Amino acid sequence: MNHFMRYQIVLSENPGKAESVLAVELSGFLGFLSLCLDFPIVSKTLQASKDRFVISIIKAEEAGLESHPDSLILRVNDLRSAKKLLKVLILKHQQLLQTFTNPDQLANIDFASDHIAAPSQQPVAPLGVDSFLLQGNYVQDLNGDFLPDKILAGITLPSNAGRDCVAAACNIATVLGAQTTAYDYPLLTKKRSHQMIFKPGLRNAKVEMRNGNIIFSGKGL
Repeated sequence: MNHFMRYQIVLSENPGKAESVLAVELSGFLGFLSLCLDFPIVSKTLQASKDRFVISIIKAEEAGLESHPDSLILRVNDLRSAKKLLKVLILKHQQLLQTFTNPDQLANIDFASDHIAAPSQQPVAPLGVDSFLLQGNYVQDLNGDFLPDKILAGITLPSNAGRDCVAAACNIATVLGAQTTAYDYPLLTKKRSHQMIFKPGLRNAKVEMRNGNIIFSGKGL
């Protein structure tokens, strides 16, 4: 697990479908890997540093991966290449994604999972925009260890999504990944019982619940 390295994704102003899909799915995986996160996880430009690892996703005629000690460049040319690169990152993340663990800092972290003896007696709040991350709503414990290991919601991203909309979806994907103990691919799917739907528009941004789905709509998401 990565404890203190902060991952950041760099996207162009108008990412295509392949770049957007890779960014969202990769965000979920980075959330799953990480104990420490910075938001927003997507930026226009960013410089790497000791505790920040930058991943640039760009459109290119030839797909491929360029690895550096403090950064990665992911070149995609279609959806197939995006999924292929994601698979490589998942399988080889220990070699490709730099982590940062400080033993002195780690010794001071009190992990809730180290103290679980019985399930929580707190009732699960009704599903809503302020409670979807509570266990039993959009995340579920399937193996009885009292830690969520299943995501019950998929993310829906429109084909006309700009960088702001994609960045918002990436933030949600990161949080979902960070809330579970098992990486649940893909996040961009309509096959799950609930959906987190992103709808860019001209009105002010808002979040609402409809029929068990959370809808993010408007400008500046």
